[in-house]
Amino acid sequence: MTRMWSVTDMSNANRERALVEEHYGVREIFWKGGNDRQSFTWVYEKEGQLTVRQRTVFSWDDDEIDDLAVLLDPEVFLCVLGEVRLGQEKRVQSLLPTIDGDTFLRLSDRGLAVDTRSISGMRTQLPFDEFFLDSYSVVENSEPRRRTARDILPGPAEEAIVRIAGEQPDILHSFSPREFETFVGAFLTHCGFSRVRLSRYVKDGGYDLYGVYCEGDAEHVVLIEVKHYTSRRVGLEVVDRINGVRDREKADKAIVVTNSSFSTEATRRYGAAHRRMALVDYERLVDLLSRGANSWIRTPADFWTRPRNCR
Repeated sequence: MTRMWSVTDMSNANRERALVEEHYGVREIFWKGGNDRQSFTWVYEKEGQLTVRQRTVFSWDDDEIDDLAVLLDPEVFLCVLGEVRLGQEKRVQSLLPTIDGDTFLRLSDRGLAVDTRSISGMRTQLPFDEFFLDSYSVVENSEPRRRTARDILPGPAEEAIVRIAGEQPDILHSFSPREFETFVGAFLTHCGFSRVRLSRYVKDGGYDLYGVYCEGDAEHVVLIEVKHYTSRRVGLEVVDRINGVRDREKADKAIVVTNSSFSTEATRRYGAAHRRMALVDYERLVDLLSRGANSWIRTPADFWTRPRNCR
């Protein structure tokens, strides 16, 4: 998935894009023009590692170009971006040195720069939340992340994505299905669920997320199905399916979360009075996001309390 904005000269943008795609053999790229049309920032993933490349073009005719890059662990990069959104300034060393020696990525909410020990790169101003979201998109849609199950733990990146969604709920519709799954996992962690685990994207065992919540002294296992739709509603067959998986896996309850809405039949069969199923549509999700973790008390189906001592 590639998103581009602030492009003032499409001919130069397409020239740079073609160069990076051909030379580095990558498909999913975030592109951002800098302070003027001759400053470029690329973020792309290849073979499980993330590259942030800053290119400054002084002359198109003479190919006078500064090209500096850092190679980073994707999860570390998202964590650093989350810390920056919380007001910190960060400097991260590249996993591999260049011919100029060690290379560093310098980040603040005012922009970024790629430095070597002898050269301070030109700071590229960025709309930070958009930069975070596109970096998040590149990372989460990469093949290594999609094919791997993993735990979702509370951290700066998870807090950042939940905060951004709370401030700009319309972005939930712009997520890819995998991004939406990881967002829902971060949101459940933010609300206090423990042991949240994201399934691999294909062959997921019948559910997208696993989590545990506490109700009094009892722990309850919850299976979560996530549906990201552009136009249609979630039908009864989807809810029936996850309810059957819940029975098969001997889980206590299940939740279906969508950026859309539920069919009349699904709502009638599995409404708020259902003891083992919660239906969270877009409006309900936006309402929960607006409350914040500290005031989040009960689930959409009103049958479990916010976990407090469950770890």
